Order: sequence, then structure tokens, then C-alpha cells
Amino acid sequence: PRVFGGHSSGVAVLDRIATSEEARQCEEKGASESRRLAYVGMSRARDLLVVAAPSRKPRTGAWVHTFECDWLLPAGDVLALPDGGTIPAASMDLDEGAEAMAPTAFTPTWFPEREPLVERVRAVVSPSDAEPVEGAEVGEIVDLGVRVKIHGEDMTVIGSGLHAVLAAELVNPDQPDAKERAQAILEGYGADAYVGAEEALACARSFRAHVEERFRPSRVLAECPLVYPGEGGRVVTGWLDVLLETPDGWVIVDHKSSPRPRGEWAEEARAYSGQLRAYARALDAAGRPVAGCWIHFAVGGGMVQVSAL
Repeated sequence: PRVFGGHSSGVAVLDRIATSEEARQCEEKGASESRRLAYVGMSRARDLLVVAAPSRKPRTGAWVHTFECDWLLPAGDVLALPDGGTIPAASMDLDEGAEAMAPTAFTPTWFPEREPLVERVRAVVSPSDAEPVEGAEVGEIVDLGVRVKIHGEDMTVIGSGLHAVLAAELVNPDQPDAKERAQAILEGYGADAYVGAEEALACARSFRAHVEERFRPSRVLAECPLVYPGEGGRVVTGWLDVLLETPDGWVIVDHKSSPRPRGEWAEEARAYSGQLRAYARALDAAGRPVAGCWIHFAVGGGMVQVSAL
């Protein structure tokens, strides 16, 4: 509200208000806000900045004078900077009511694309992205005798469904509703059109029976999360399909849904040696000795031992 109407001088109480500590603080806050708004507006320009200032006292306007920079606005064709550099500029006075001026043609200058100074690497990596280990060897090859018939080629969906059925059977084996559970899991992943519940369950039970007989594990862990510091400061994070705790150490098993025949298992298993090594390093970092690494070809019905090195 305009308490004093149009009067701005000769009012004693107004003079006392203007010289008070509250007034000084308000003036400082106002100047700070003016600088903030001016900085936002002026620093957004890339090629051209137009500053419109009032005709009266253009160099001491409310926002200009808060910077305390006498050189801030140009007076001619060049703006001289304190460091000795210059910027092309123009300054013009516009008369109120004068005929509008046609804008000057402007062609922006684009900055050339700069080549990166260093190759960027991902901060977080997955074991599945690891390159095969040079010199990795294939050991024992086991035929489980149960091959899963698949209908379709969406191996990502098929693999996700089989992984979940395998995990469920490992964690809660021989449940009376196992078939219904497998069907619900496959439907949840949209894999029921590609894989039958009975075959998926037979695959899971064949795998469980083999690992229990072969490794005699005291614990069977499924879908174990892992996070550990890798090379170059990067973080390795992922999920380990199966961990078996045995008297000789921990056995790592990774499921693959590849439908390739037995004659190609060794070559394909070797291709996953880098992933297995990443899992083994995670266990080593946690003080868990690794007794072996295996690839389980769920669709093909077999297991292949791989040296993770």
C-alpha cells in the first residue's frame, strides 16, 4: 500500500524508515535478487545477447548497478573486457514512438563438435558383459537327459521363464502344487506359449537331482545378488543363478537357455568364461573359496564345467 501517497521526500518518518537496518537488509536482498535474475538471463545466451535498458541512466539501472561493473554495457561497436579481450557489440538509442526498426539479419555460428579427450567407460558393469577369458578351458560335460521342447524363438522370454521355474524348484522342491506354480510363473513372464509347464518342471527337477547327487551341497542358493568393486574403480553388479555350498567350497552355476546341440556346448560354454570369472571374483572378494564353475544348458539338458581362471 502507498502509505505516503505520491510523496517520496520531506516525510520525516519515511526518512527514518529508509535509514533503518530493516531497510538496508531489504535493499541488499533486492540487489541480490536483481543480480540473480540478471545472471540467469545473461548467461543463457550462446551467440547473441540483447540488453534492453531504460533510456534514463542506462548504466545505473536497478539491476545493472548491482554488479558494480562500469564496463558491463557497450557504448560503441566493441565491448572491452577487463582481461583485455573484446566482444563485437552495438549500442543504439531508441526514441519512444519512433518507427519500428527492421531486425538485422543474423547467422548463428555453430561450435564444431569436439572429440572426447578420453574414452568414457561405464561406472557400473554387469558380469554378463564380460569378454571371454583367454585360455579358459572346458572340463567335464554332463548330459542330464532332459531336453526342453520350445515353441518359438524369443529366447529372452523363454530364458526368463525357465530361470524363475528353476529357482522356485530349488528353493521349494517337491511341492504338491509345483506344476501349477510353474504354469503361473511361465504365464507371468509371457513364456507359457513357448514352454510347457511340465517340461519346465522336469528340467528343474532333473537339474536339482543332479546337483544334489553330484555335489552334496549343504546349502543351495538361487538368484543371489552380488556387488563388488572391479577393475579401474568400476562397480560390478548382477545376479548369480545358483550357488552351491559344498565341503570343497562354493560351486557356481549359471543357466543358459540356448537350444544348441551337445556338440556345440563346449564352444558356447567357453564364451561365458568371462561371466563366470566375474562371479568367482565376487566370491573371492567375500572370502568364499570357489570349487568350480558350470554352465547349465536348461533347454539342451546338460552341464559344462568351465575353468574361470
